Amino acid sequence: MPSLVTAGSVLRCNKGTAPTALLVPGGHNVMAGSYPVATIADCKPGINVVPFGQCNSPNNPTFNVNFGGGPCTPFPLTGWTPGAASVLVGGLPVVNGASQCNCKWGGVISVVTGQTAVNAG
Repeated sequence: MPSLVTAGSVLRCNKGTAPTALLVPGGHNVMAGSYPVATIADCKPGINVVPFGQCNSPNNPTFNVNFGGGPCTPFPLTGWTPGAASVLVGGLPVVNGASQCNCKWGGVISVVTGQTAVNAG
């Protein structure tokens, strides 16, 4: 059973060069330990998902073949899927360790580490 994902969980994009942390500013007043729990809606660029170093996707308008990439500007197209439908916060499923979201530039953003020991399937 996948684990619950909270603020500070480490994210990775398969087109990015560096991991980053999930941000859940203000949280949803639901905590796991001392960290706010993330919902499937916590995928907004610049608010929840911040740059992954450089972007290696030629679909990204900042990509420069001469430099082998370009600045990462994450642009999640959808919410996190699948969420944990059996665990709701504010009426929305929470993010679990199996959740992913797709970036407009062709990347797949996934959770690497940082989930709490609380199970959410």
